[in-house]
Amino acid sequence: MSQGNAKQKVILGKLSDSTKKLSAKQGAAVVQSSYKAMRSTIKNANTTYTKSKSAAYKKYKAVMSAADHERYVTGTLSKKQYEAIKKKAEKTRDKSVGAAKDRRDKTVAAAQDEHREGRSRSTCSDQRALETS
Repeated sequence: MSQGNAKQKVILGKLSDSTKKLSAKQGAAVVQSSYKAMRSTIKNANTTYTKSKSAAYKKYKAVMSAADHERYVTGTLSKKQYEAIKKKAEKTRDKSVGAAKDRRDKTVAAAQDEHREGRSRSTCSDQRALETS
């Protein structure tokens, strides 16, 4: 083997080693970025859920406060009418809270799935880089 050929092999070996290191660093950066994005998405989904739930309960309380006033103060609502209003208000509240929870759960699941996919893609590309050298 000639001296030039040997030098070329040394250079290629060093280049291959630095490429592996760079690929691993890039993979780690992708995973970290993906994790941060997932955490941010989950935080936003939880905040939105909490606000939606709070708004549903606030509306329920307002409706029930008005119904209580009409029933017990002014006496313009019968017990049957009051119970119907209460039942409808509870159903509306529960439906709103349930829909907000479903949206949050789907958003969280999608963020976690995307993070898992990004992590496995990064791992696969790192492994391929190691295998090709």
